[in-house]
Amino acid sequence: MKKLFSLSTILLIAFVFIYSCSTEEEDTTPPPSVVATPEPEPPAPTQYTLTVSAGEGGTVSTEGGTFDEGTEVTITATPDEGYEFIGWEGSNSDSNSLTVTLNGNTSVQALFEALFISKSERFLEINETTGYYKIQEFFTEYQTQDYISTNIDILDWARGENDDLIQYRTFGKSIVVTDIDGDSKQDLIAVANSFCINHPDDYSYHPSKLVIIHDYKGFATKEIINLNASYTVTKLEVNDFNSDGISDVMMFKHDTYKNTLSEQESAGGFTNNPPGKPTIIYYDNLIKTVDVGIAGDSHYGTSGDVDNDGDIDFVYWPIPGEYNGEPTLTKPYVAINNGNFNFSTEEIVFSERWNATAYDLFDVNNDNFLDLIVGWRVGPVRGNDDGYTNLLTGPVLILGDGSGNFNLNNSILLNVTYLTDRDIQCSLLGLGYTDFDKDGDIDIILSTTRAEPTGIGTFEEFTYYDNYYLILLENNNGNFIDVTDEKIDGSFNQNGEVSNFYMVRTIDKDDDGNFEIVPDNFAQWGTIIAPSNLYWENTGGQFIRR
Repeated sequence: MKKLFSLSTILLIAFVFIYSCSTEEEDTTPPPSVVATPEPEPPAPTQYTLTVSAGEGGTVSTEGGTFDEGTEVTITATPDEGYEFIGWEGSNSDSNSLTVTLNGNTSVQALFEALFISKSERFLEINETTGYYKIQEFFTEYQTQDYISTNIDILDWARGENDDLIQYRTFGKSIVVTDIDGDSKQDLIAVANSFCINHPDDYSYHPSKLVIIHDYKGFATKEIINLNASYTVTKLEVNDFNSDGISDVMMFKHDTYKNTLSEQESAGGFTNNPPGKPTIIYYDNLIKTVDVGIAGDSHYGTSGDVDNDGDIDFVYWPIPGEYNGEPTLTKPYVAINNGNFNFSTEEIVFSERWNATAYDLFDVNNDNFLDLIVGWRVGPVRGNDDGYTNLLTGPVLILGDGSGNFNLNNSILLNVTYLTDRDIQCSLLGLGYTDFDKDGDIDIILSTTRAEPTGIGTFEEFTYYDNYYLILLENNNGNFIDVTDEKIDGSFNQNGEVSNFYMVRTIDKDDDGNFEIVPDNFAQWGTIIAPSNLYWENTGGQFIRR
């Protein structure tokens, strides 16, 4: 019985085990599913638009586009020939390579400006050291009376013995255009003299003002400087007097001019100003001035490399003046440049007193030495007492030899037959140089005005200034022949339409390869106003007034 129970127990356990295994094999119930949570997709990046453009005169390396926030984009601006890059609109950077970080929609434009290209006639290297060339290097047109009165003349109060309303006005000879600050742009420099409203004839009573308009045909930034004296400026001469590569401006002066009453001009006689030295205006981070040479009175001024040593010298020639009741008797001299605005002066020795209203340095015989042209009266001389000047009917060409010495034994009298044949006495106001006939030599232009002596010449009849006579002397193997009649149409005006002008420039005004004669520095204080665009067109060796 006991064995039977044991067997039964074993069989029961085996059955349970077998059933259990069978049940596990037949269970088809799927296991519980596990659902994975998906990772969220990153947000789309913020994008911004970059717009890039180029102004006239250049290109940019990209036009921009759409970029993700924070993207850095580098843009390069490239100027066209004849232009320069000047900056960006939309950025303060002055580099032509600009990196922009996009944190918003951005627009930038590359800005360009046309480079100044001189219209001046070109000459031998020695002649391009002269003030004549340096003055017209940046010249394109003369200033009209409207421009002068609007942009240069100043209305102000003078503080002195009494508060007087005065107008500072600029005479034609007291304006010049050059690049005085070295940025290759046209700067206008002018000296303005005082006219008291209550006594307008007594001009130059108060100290003068220096007016500089930087980039006068572009952004036109004006600077006004009070000068320490009343200057009667007779010439603004342009040259690099300190060899720093930047043009300076020298003021030649006739400061005793108002000391003496002029019957023909009905002015003067109310001051006792001493003669002054030439003054150089120069740029050294700011505008500065320095006096050089010997004090005296002059009606003109000239400069160039007289001694061929690579720096700029100048020549001074006197005009009559009076101080403390005595005549100023300054002798003509050459000022040799010793560097750093130091000059040693050497007198030009002549046996007689010799005054001049215009004189200039220029190599007219192509020997690489600067010659000196000096003159006052042109045409017949009558009723004057000016020493050696009375013997001359035209300017004198004194040939130079590079030593700085000028000797009358090596000189030529320039005969002006146009005036002597017509019995017209003129004063020489300015000189110009050109190779108008393209034969390889230098021809001479004279700017003159009819200036008959007291008792003959008057403003009212236009026989004392307020007129012009333009003279052309053709260089024929060293002989200068007056060809005014044959070569210049409209060479004079004496009917009150055009005032006299003190300078002439030779520039290619119409870009045709020929060089025109353009007047400059008009005498605009009278009632005659200079026309807006007077010049003589060079039509293949003939000059036609336009």
